[in-house]
Amino acid sequence: MKLVSIKPSNFRGFGSADWIDLDCQLVTIFGPNGFGKTSMAEALEWLLYGETKRRRRGDNYSKLEYRGTYANVHTNAPVEVSAKIRLADGTVRVITRRLVVGSRTIESSETFIDGHPADFRDIGLVADEAYYPIIVQHGLQDFIHTPPKQRRNAISAALGLEALVSFKDALDRVSMGN
Repeated sequence: MKLVSIKPSNFRGFGSADWIDLDCQLVTIFGPNGFGKTSMAEALEWLLYGETKRRRRGDNYSKLEYRGTYANVHTNAPVEVSAKIRLADGTVRVITRRLVVGSRTIESSETFIDGHPADFRDIGLVADEAYYPIIVQHGLQDFIHTPPKQRRNAISAALGLEALVSFKDALDRVSMGN
């Protein structure tokens, strides 16, 4: 699966948004505080996994206090995040997760594929097999402080260059032996 674009609607810092193009090998989101970087990362995380690490930590602390933190407080419109994805066969599908607030304001979500209620597993997207493709701001410091070789390997893996990393490691071993 390849992420083509994303559209967060009324999710955290977003109101109604246009599609945001992400169709490239590496996406970097930067900007000043308060411009939606964390909201964007959490929108993608919530879409794919149905929760965010940040919210899970908050719920462990106080479910009541963290309830409602996915919704943009300035709007009453439905909260949802959609993404256009390209599958291995080249087909482009639209996946969506919509927030559902039930009795006693208990939150859950519904998932859609091409506008129809469906489970993401129906198109082969299994959250347990997916990995977190985002280096969020809190993980960036850990990434920066890793040894250069580990950073190179992490970036290469994210770009699908594992074969080149293996080749480079083999060359390094040979040159150390001489």
